[in-house]
Amino acid sequence: MRTMTAEATAAHPAPPHLPEDLLKGDTVNNTFRWALLGLLLAVNAASSILLNDTWYGITVNVLTGLTAIALITHYVLRSRHH
Repeated sequence: MRTMTAEATAAHPAPPHLPEDLLKGDTVNNTFRWALLGLLLAVNAASSILLNDTWYGITVNVLTGLTAIALITHYVLRSRHH
């Protein structure tokens, strides 16, 4: 991802409909991250109950679990970086 220099940013300010954080590369804010994590956990729990021991259930559990782990890892790495 390319970043803009100070001169380029001053010459081309962000369009009013785009938040500044989006242009800086921080595309996942905390509210969205935790809402998505809650949704993934709910889907994971529901699939465990409804699709018990089927390959659909295993697939859904693996995908939602890996995505949840990726969200948490992203949060921890960004927290340590900033």
